[in-house]
Amino acid sequence: MGDLWSQVGILDLGERLETSLTRFRDKYMMPDQMNRHTHVVYSWKLKENADTTIKTKLLIYVLVLKLRIIYSYRLLQRFITKLK
Repeated sequence: MGDLWSQVGILDLGERLETSLTRFRDKYMMPDQMNRHTHVVYSWKLKENADTTIKTKLLIYVLVLKLRIIYSYRLLQRFITKLK
């Protein structure tokens, strides 16, 4: 899920999953493995229920893509019908 931030950020300029990776991690993630002396984080894990929240925020993109696929399929069907 952490990898989605940059991809979605390009689409909506941080509107859904925060405007920076730091804000995204603060809101949805917590350190998994960390050096206890230097506090360097080696890996992150999702906070409780963060996956559901992220999926809900990204649902609009899934719906738009499905609608585009359906629309493209119908256009293709019309084109094929005209060729016959």
